[in-house]
Amino acid sequence: MAEPPLHGCTVCTASDRAAALVLAESFLAYHPDGTFTVLAADADAHSPSFTTGNLIELTIDGLRFGSLDPREELPTEPALRCLAVRPWLLSTLLDAGRSPCVLIDPNGLVTRSLSRFAIVATHTGAALTARVLEPVLPAEPAVECNLEVLQRGVVEPGLLTIADVPGGRDLLRWWKSSGLRGAAERRLLDMALGFGHPIVRDAGLGLSRWNIHERPLSRDSRGLACGDSPLRVALFDGLTTIDPNDGLLQQLMDEHEHLLREMERRL
Repeated sequence: MAEPPLHGCTVCTASDRAAALVLAESFLAYHPDGTFTVLAADADAHSPSFTTGNLIELTIDGLRFGSLDPREELPTEPALRCLAVRPWLLSTLLDAGRSPCVLIDPNGLVTRSLSRFAIVATHTGAALTARVLEPVLPAEPAVECNLEVLQRGVVEPGLLTIADVPGGRDLLRWWKSSGLRGAAERRLLDMALGFGHPIVRDAGLGLSRWNIHERPLSRDSRGLACGDSPLRVALFDGLTTIDPNDGLLQQLMDEHEHLLREMERRL
């Protein structure tokens, strides 16, 4: 039986729209049979739209809220507003038959297929990723990063998959019910581990500022890899090189910056 098409989405502010569209195009390059939805949380219905084919741009008015419509209570601060509407976007997409669906931070880039990651979600309803996969010993310089992870949450909120099965719907109902207080809670999705949703331990999922110390990049004929895992998603928010000799990471960051500038010119 053929696998269902994989769908993706992100929630961004107007200032991050170019980054979100770069992410969308990178996702669709590896999943041409799916769709990618960009929700601009602080845009209105008259904002410019880049919707073409399987790339869709939405505003909050395009979401399905039902009886729990939170629009009047949404925060005005753009970043918090983005966090608050993520479960509503995911449930809207599941309602439209777009399952499984991968939620990715707008400052991300897809560099390989995410189909294996999505398949995991079809069993329990969700698949999560962790900011770090290995503990850092106290003597190591990256230990402060791990302490910050404990404060902000082990689960990476910028990369997860939801599927339209009971476990996925239950998680979204709980997530939405957490309201604005939940949106402001940095460790909210750590609770999902207690609901039985797995963390996919793949070093190629979610290279970021939290884990660059444990995921050195290498390149072969197939492209970039983190250890033994092909690099599938990089998250660029706050990402910087910690080793001035790490040319591969700098090249990756430069490539993303080039794509951003090109997208800004197209817009």
